[in-house]
Amino acid sequence: MDGRVRRRVERYTQGMQRTRISKTIWRRTWNCNRIVGGCDRSVAALGMVAALLTMGTSFQAVAQEVDVAPRMNVGDVWRFSVALDVLVSEQAEETTEAGRIVQSAHVRLEAIRAEEDGAVVVRGDFDRMTSVWRRGNDQLEFSWSRPAGDAPIEAPDFDDEAIAAMTDVERFSAMYASIAAQSFELRIGPSGEILGVAGLTDGLRFMTANAGLNSAALGMFVPPRFAEALGPIWTASGAAAIEGVGDDWTEQREIGLGGAGELRITADWTANRLRQDGRLECEGDVNVSIQPPDRPSETQPTVEVLRGVGDVEMTWSMADQTLVERAENLELTTSWVIGDIRMTMIQVSSRRLARLSAGD
Repeated sequence: MDGRVRRRVERYTQGMQRTRISKTIWRRTWNCNRIVGGCDRSVAALGMVAALLTMGTSFQAVAQEVDVAPRMNVGDVWRFSVALDVLVSEQAEETTEAGRIVQSAHVRLEAIRAEEDGAVVVRGDFDRMTSVWRRGNDQLEFSWSRPAGDAPIEAPDFDDEAIAAMTDVERFSAMYASIAAQSFELRIGPSGEILGVAGLTDGLRFMTANAGLNSAALGMFVPPRFAEALGPIWTASGAAAIEGVGDDWTEQREIGLGGAGELRITADWTANRLRQDGRLECEGDVNVSIQPPDRPSETQPTVEVLRGVGDVEMTWSMADQTLVERAENLELTTSWVIGDIRMTMIQVSSRRLARLSAGD
């Protein structure tokens, strides 16, 4: 298949609409761009998968104040593994649709520039990437590792005509090959929050009108979702300060559902143990509730959370003020009603973010 050179589009995207960090509350608002009633429903489910997790151990009554502001200098390098597994089942009347997306990546992050406002720009490159997308009996797969050596990776170029002529299998592989080969940039604020993402937009080119793919096939590899996935690396999951083992705080985020209101996801954290190596172990319980819209409309869906629970675990390095590991699990069952259409959506998700050792 012939491919003509197509201009590459790099848009600087403010993934987080607003970020505020305090000792007791950390709130992020991220509007889902797809919802029931004119859009692909499975994307709403993937949006709800926004991260929350924990890990817990024994309690020790150690009193000390700990500042969790990140320590970042130009030239610092971090390597992390990020993994996502989301299982979604949609039940409407007598029909049931099921889908699953399983993704993982090894990413190298390097602080490349400090800005006058205190922000630091971090460049990211993928070393490995896998993605499996299942819908019913259909499954698409992609697996890639960066070749050995220092030679730059060239992203494949396809014009719109070539993309439109691809099968879904070809399009899925080409889409992920394009994402894996591209660098991206994160803009990190003074408190460690990710203020914006530049790049990671190349996969959207493959969402053509005649494609069997939709943006759910991208999973976490779009700017706002990937910012959510990597966000805990420098923020300690919302704790502006940890005064000692046994201290607790609340991490809260809202996911906009358009005219249906917003999901409020709350994690109640506790610092459980400070290990001899200076690593702090924390755990939390997660609950999900719905905040109805201020002005309900008959043309918009109504959403009820039937079940929304989870758990999160985190190990934080006090030495370098960055994440060691974070694991999260969430079970969410929602009921959607729009007009005479009723649907129940069941989502079971897990996410893991872990620092890589030199040999990984």
